[in-house]
Amino acid sequence: MPPANYKRIAAATVPLVSTLEAKGELRVDGVSEDLLIGGLISTATEIFTATTGMCALNETWEMVMDTWPGQEQEPWWDGVRDGALSMFQAQAIDIAYRPLVSITSVKTFSGTNVESTYSAGNYFADTYGGRLVLNEGAQVPYNTRQRNGVVIRFVAGHGIEPSGVPDSIKRGVIHLAAHLYEHRGDDPAAVQAMMAGGFNNLPAGIQMLWGIHRRVRL
Repeated sequence: MPPANYKRIAAATVPLVSTLEAKGELRVDGVSEDLLIGGLISTATEIFTATTGMCALNETWEMVMDTWPGQEQEPWWDGVRDGALSMFQAQAIDIAYRPLVSITSVKTFSGTNVESTYSAGNYFADTYGGRLVLNEGAQVPYNTRQRNGVVIRFVAGHGIEPSGVPDSIKRGVIHLAAHLYEHRGDDPAAVQAMMAGGFNNLPAGIQMLWGIHRRVRL
């Protein structure tokens, strides 16, 4: 499968946990630090997504690829090939962020940068496997430009309300926000190093809470 880039189009509309919940963990009274704590909650939620490949609340993303998977070594075609899929044409596209809720659209761009919508009748969202799967006999788009020729827009998350998110995810976000609060005077590079180091650089207690949600590639 060709490399893909991801761009968040629409973030969740509500915070995963409230400032009041986090303040209970931090044992902070008053409202003078509410803005800081709210920002730390947002940062902790971002770290959850970055280190696990999971979205807590529903978010809209775009997955951008140069070509349709399986076409990287095939000759250039003009238009759409008819007939059944060959062994070289990917019948499913793995989507990095989960849980997959729905696929909003698939757009393709021609060599002259003309945008087209790939019919939703050609595929379905495999919400269990986190994939876009082509229907039997689907026609694969070939007339795509050499860079960023395929754009898949999708929604991933556990719902639009925090009540639908597993408690272990929310507890981990609160614990990480508390960790960031306690180390707020540290060198910012330390936080950046934690994020760059991925899941294994998170505090052990947070790894335990989030480990069951982490997506591990086999």
